[in-house]
Amino acid sequence: MSVDIKKLKVASIAAEAVRQDLNEVFFERDREISMLLRAVVAKEHVVFLGPPGTAKTNLVRSFFWMIGLSAFFDQLGRDSKKDDSFGPISVKEFTENARRVREVKGFLPDVQGAFLDEIFKCNPTQLNNFLTILQDRVFKNGSDGEIQCPLETCVGASNEFPEDESLSALYDRFVLRKWVDPIKEPDNFEKLIMGDRKEK
Repeated sequence: MSVDIKKLKVASIAAEAVRQDLNEVFFERDREISMLLRAVVAKEHVVFLGPPGTAKTNLVRSFFWMIGLSAFFDQLGRDSKKDDSFGPISVKEFTENARRVREVKGFLPDVQGAFLDEIFKCNPTQLNNFLTILQDRVFKNGSDGEIQCPLETCVGASNEFPEDESLSALYDRFVLRKWVDPIKEPDNFEKLIMGDRKEK
């Protein structure tokens, strides 16, 4: 298989531009940014662990926007429903054609980039669907059967490591893992509070 060196150089330049731009906004997050870039290239998934207030969501949102990925953001919990992540059942299809399918447009099965906050608090009824989408990029949509998902990378976030053994398979889907600490340098913290995000 031949490698297009020119395209690789262009991609490398673009990746470096994304890294620099994000580093101007998000202090002390160079390793997290590098991990996101690697995840997209390798089509793998990332989990960011750490306390709240460390800009995990904002970083991922900005990253997806900068590289032009269609995105879905969801905060999970034990009371989360399948509708929240995979789309509601189509009333029209059910009433007119007796078909039970979900309207997935704009939801997890339909996007290139996903951010799942509190990933390890997901409802057990959602777990198998998450596992299938993350591993095989496939979603079983009722009467429509399996549909292919365009997902390139999913970023999970959690304030803690998973404790329930039933979540070990889900944790394994996130090949790239990083603990995200609060900002440590006083100067960076002051710049963040003052809104000075251009001067490093």
